[in-house]
Amino acid sequence: MKKNYNIPEQIRLLIIPNQGKFLGICLEFNIIEEHDNPEELRQILMEMSVSHMKAVINNKLDEALLNREADKKYFDIWEKAVVPSNKKRPGLWFSQTPTNYLKNHHFSHGPKELVAC
Repeated sequence: MKKNYNIPEQIRLLIIPNQGKFLGICLEFNIIEEHDNPEELRQILMEMSVSHMKAVINNKLDEALLNREADKKYFDIWEKAVVPSNKKRPGLWFSQTPTNYLKNHHFSHGPKELVAC
């Protein structure tokens, strides 16, 4: 039996300085990781996000696992950084990653809905 999964339209990655390192947060899945290099951290977070989605879908787990938002304080930082000016602030990195990235990583259906067979 097939099970349909709705996935986020986008995956938002917030990367901020934290005590000499960088803290990365995937806002949609509440995945948090720390690293020395912000670009490597961005890649790690994307891989972790894709792996999380694949695990939920391939194992036919509860769809609620695809809706585990990060703490509100990280959304507040995101809103202050992205929404008002749409410019990077010094010391703050952010990335909006379209779901098409996820679609191109071994998912066979469109960006909004995935099907596990």
